[in-house]
Amino acid sequence: MTEQNTKLLHNEQKSIRPKIENAAVEILDTKEQQHLLNFVAWLRKKKLSPSWSRVHLGSHSKSYTIGFKGVKICIVNLVFDGQYAGSWNVAFAAHNFDESIVLSDENLNKAVWDNIVSCQNCDNCKPGRRMTVCGKIFDRVCMSFLTFKNPKAEKIECIKQILEININLIQSGNRVVNVTGAPNPKYPEGKQSVTKIEDYIPGCLDGSMKKASLDFIDHLYKNKITPKLKLLNWWEVKYKGILCKIRLPYHFQRCYFSWAVGIYLENMDNYRNEIKIEGLQDIVWDNLILCKGCSPKCAPGNNITVLGKSIKGICINCPPSPLWVYDPDETAVDYIKKLLELEKKARD
Repeated sequence: MTEQNTKLLHNEQKSIRPKIENAAVEILDTKEQQHLLNFVAWLRKKKLSPSWSRVHLGSHSKSYTIGFKGVKICIVNLVFDGQYAGSWNVAFAAHNFDESIVLSDENLNKAVWDNIVSCQNCDNCKPGRRMTVCGKIFDRVCMSFLTFKNPKAEKIECIKQILEININLIQSGNRVVNVTGAPNPKYPEGKQSVTKIEDYIPGCLDGSMKKASLDFIDHLYKNKITPKLKLLNWWEVKYKGILCKIRLPYHFQRCYFSWAVGIYLENMDNYRNEIKIEGLQDIVWDNLILCKGCSPKCAPGNNITVLGKSIKGICINCPPSPLWVYDPDETAVDYIKKLLELEKKARD
């Protein structure tokens, strides 16, 4: 099905707004139908009736929003096509999840931790963010950080408790999510679009990182490769394709880095000897992205030989290029500049 046909289907379904019970009968087998229908009955009893959201491009999944008093809490997806066709899941987004939530039983908390979704190098997400989930800190979690697939009794109990805690927090006025006080993303993105990168990024940093970022940006200008704003907090540097990216954490996002540089070394094998002569191999090896169980097909990662060294557990979604260097100091920036110069020459 083409993107245009999917949009037509979405518009058609939007006017119909199919009930989730009907979608369950259409998409799921008898066993999964019953699990979902029992869960939906509980939702309606709690006045958390699922409301129609959309049809997804690609999987053609039908999605329903679960909210309370106008506050979105999670999404229920029924997957029509693709690898997970005939399944359903309940997904929580990082920006809608209150980090104060802790469940009543340690086994339930552990069941939540077992369903944390790590960032799979998603375009708008990578490298993920830091979050406290049921009392435990996780790094590099995806924006859609918690997904229960075809949940059975224990997982459904986790979901119910998370929803009930949210109801209580909303009713008491104490629900504090990651985006509290955050502006509409269009506001900071608009501000970035009219601000020079050399003014914007250093304004977000301090100390040695401010000096390092200014030095790096000045180097790019001198080499006539100008960073262009791609989207909120993302700048791209192109030279016969993408050469590098510069990014900041999303506004009001707790993260483990202040700024990052992604280096696209697509021709690294052509200048591997120069890398060794210049002593740049460590910055390559140290910044490869290791598997964190981001998907069943990934764990425990691949074993890849990079610059003559066997590296174990490389994420299948994060090949050796691009490298992402987080919070590069002045020394790291010097190494990055040398690598980019080698890559430019190789592209020429």
